[in-house]
Amino acid sequence: MLSHINSPSDFYVQQVSTTKCVLELKGALQRFYRDDRNDWTVVHPIVGQLCVAQFSADQQWYRAQVIGLPGKGDVEVRYVDYGNTERTSVSCIRKLGNSFLQLPELAVPCTLADIRADGECWTVAAMERFHQIVDNKHLWSFVTDNKSGNHVSVHLFVEPAQLLSKMLVDEGFAQRVGLRSLSMEELKLAKERAAVQADMPEGPCGVEAAAVWWSGRARRGTTTMPTHAFVSFVRSPASFYLQPDEALGNFLPTLKEVLEERFGGKPRPLAQGRAAAAPASGADFAEGSLCALYSTNHHTWARARIQSLRPDGQIQVLLLDYGDAAVVAPSELRPIDAACSRYPAMAVHCCLARLT
Repeated sequence: MLSHINSPSDFYVQQVSTTKCVLELKGALQRFYRDDRNDWTVVHPIVGQLCVAQFSADQQWYRAQVIGLPGKGDVEVRYVDYGNTERTSVSCIRKLGNSFLQLPELAVPCTLADIRADGECWTVAAMERFHQIVDNKHLWSFVTDNKSGNHVSVHLFVEPAQLLSKMLVDEGFAQRVGLRSLSMEELKLAKERAAVQADMPEGPCGVEAAAVWWSGRARRGTTTMPTHAFVSFVRSPASFYLQPDEALGNFLPTLKEVLEERFGGKPRPLAQGRAAAAPASGADFAEGSLCALYSTNHHTWARARIQSLRPDGQIQVLLLDYGDAAVVAPSELRPIDAACSRYPAMAVHCCLARLT
């Protein structure tokens, strides 16, 4: 289902399998932020900070990310589980509670594959036609190998097996950019994936959001967890982290490639560092925000979430895809973009059952 549309080149998709999760998350947020506690107030927002924001249309709380600071006490936010943006007062945002931090963004940024606007930009008529085709419909998709910035390049289909991109081209609203005919095997695969997602049993959202995400894949037969996993970090029998086989064989290698492409190899001395990966100061980060650092334990760039800003200027972080924590200088951290943050945590926090 399309949760928000900017254009055929910029829209957001919520998988059918996450529908229940979206509703449960919304209810949990309203209950959690019912009491207006002072310690949740955001005093100095920064771009990239995760938070909750009160949507002006219904006054409900939703997970959001600060994407701009226009001034005059206002912030620009993107609602990460839907994709829409809004300018609002800083008084209408709050810190995001730890129980809502691990759940991946539920709206995936997408673009239609193999087409572009018929002109410099999409016309009003093209936008209206796109809305008309997809409005209130459950679509099925085929993800291509191509990438467009932070967006996933997809083919969208409406029944009976109509390729949305081709419809827009045939009706004169778009131009082909290598638009090809999909094979019957690819069409069959896309339909099967859509059917699996629609039938997937769903779990609740909460503190162990990563575990919910991976166990959901296990229930629909797309990952081997919990029968096969690697123990990535052990704190005690009551607190350790597992990496599912599918994370090790598929997602984690892809994520490493994305991080290495963004930040390069092992960091050089700061004076020789690349401008694109310039070190940041402690003021650039807030508790709960995502970042990246080079892990000497794992010999690779890794995603991390800031747990605390220490009085001595150091920052304590949790490595999301491994489970271990580290205390580092602010200069070791790098801002992270949507291409890296949309993956779920690769390490699931676990404990042994029936401990006494």
